[in-house]
Amino acid sequence: MYMALADSWSKKGQDTEAAVCLKKVVALCPNTRHADLAQAELTKIQSKTNPAVPAGLVRP
Repeated sequence: MYMALADSWSKKGQDTEAAVCLKKVVALCPNTRHADLAQAELTKIQSKTNPAVPAGLVRP
C-alpha cells in the first residue's frame, strides 16, 4: 500500500510525501524485496532533489 501511495505522490510531483511513504516501507519491511525497491526509489528521489556539488566548489 505504501509503495502504491509513494508512486502516486511521485507522479504528482510531491517527492517529500513519496519519500515519507518509502521510508515507512523500509522501516516496516526490512530485508525484503519491497524494502530494496523502496530504498532504490528513495535514493533516486533524494539525488533528484539534492544534486551533488563537487568538493572545493561553492554554490552561488
